[in-house]
Amino acid sequence: MNSGVLQALESSFGGDQLSASRLCGDGPELPLVTPNSREGILEALSVARRGGWSIVVTGLGSKLGWTRTARRADFLLSTRRHAGVVAYEPGDGTLTARAGTTLAELASHVASGGHGLTPDVPRPERATLGGVIGAAQSGSDRLRYGPLRDHVLGLEFALSDGTLAKCGGRLVKNVTGYDLQRLFCGSHGTLGVILEASLRLFPLPEEECSITAVASDNAQMLQLAGKVLAADARPISFSVARLDPPHAHAQWMFAVRLGGRREVVVAERAILSSIFPGALVQHGSEARSDAGALRDRGFGASDGPMLRVEIRPAQFAFALGVLDEWLRAPGASSEFRPRVWCEPGLGQIDVALLPRADLGDQAVKALAQLRSALAVKGGRVRLFNGPREFVHESHGAAPAGAQLMQSIRDRLDPARVLATGRFPEFP
Repeated sequence: MNSGVLQALESSFGGDQLSASRLCGDGPELPLVTPNSREGILEALSVARRGGWSIVVTGLGSKLGWTRTARRADFLLSTRRHAGVVAYEPGDGTLTARAGTTLAELASHVASGGHGLTPDVPRPERATLGGVIGAAQSGSDRLRYGPLRDHVLGLEFALSDGTLAKCGGRLVKNVTGYDLQRLFCGSHGTLGVILEASLRLFPLPEEECSITAVASDNAQMLQLAGKVLAADARPISFSVARLDPPHAHAQWMFAVRLGGRREVVVAERAILSSIFPGALVQHGSEARSDAGALRDRGFGASDGPMLRVEIRPAQFAFALGVLDEWLRAPGASSEFRPRVWCEPGLGQIDVALLPRADLGDQAVKALAQLRSALAVKGGRVRLFNGPREFVHESHGAAPAGAQLMQSIRDRLDPARVLATGRFPEFP
């Protein structure tokens, strides 16, 4: 730990606002600053500027492994204590809250006024509003409501030079100017520090229902999944998990969540019950509890290493076939022992890997082969929460538009106060 950084922080922060943490599991210990106000966050940025130091912005730290490790990091700045609801307007269906507020707190708050919140992410009690926006983390309810960026109405944020700025607004209406709030979705704290955000809300469903069924093999799973997606129904979410270990006559488990007006849900339930005869059907609080338990098994529920395959939904069967063949190959099978969770309607396949620290050259080669095979149909694969050296080798080439993204960053953070190297970049 850099003693100069620590001394500078101790002069501005004391008590429970200054502690220590790690940027990644196998990384060095760094100072962690957790200011409880907007002014404290600005002071932390000022300390970094004066010292010429680089900082990594975080919330509760659950998504630090979703990018490459920063090229240089002198301390961590967390917004977790800058929390609380600023405004809730039931009549407008909008909410404004500080960045450190957890999604569990926000969902509970708006439920009292008859509203629901998207995204419905796994373990919302450990996901902050700023962290979810910074990571562009959509939940399985994206199938109904679309990506998170469509529901962020406005932001207040601090740039690295201490400038406070706002974009968008608090109401569901058109706002003049650039939609900078969309740009911040997925920025992982590399453009500025999100202080507050305004979200669009949705009415709580009048009726809720969950349907759980099984499939014996890949062919039956794909056939039934196609029927669900072609049916005259609009599920909130539709997930398929590979049973591990497989049961005697079942390899996959379906989980469909319905919600909305009572008569609509009744009609949709009848349609899906004809696709899944004999399925387990639950209603009301039981359906909500079941959906929450299944949600908390999905992507982002743990800090262990994960692969995410992304492809157009029409190519989902292709991606699943490629993934299955890859997992049976000698190189991959010796390095990875997966659990598989799919979102057919979103074209996503998540593979939870056993936490291993010895993933090496063989694993990097196997992952490159998977990436190459999926690219034929426009698919891509990303690794999350892997060992530091492995993650650096596994992200592949710089994405399309990297030069434009880099030029935007140059304008917003010319002094490089916010840590660099977290994304594939041009020199």
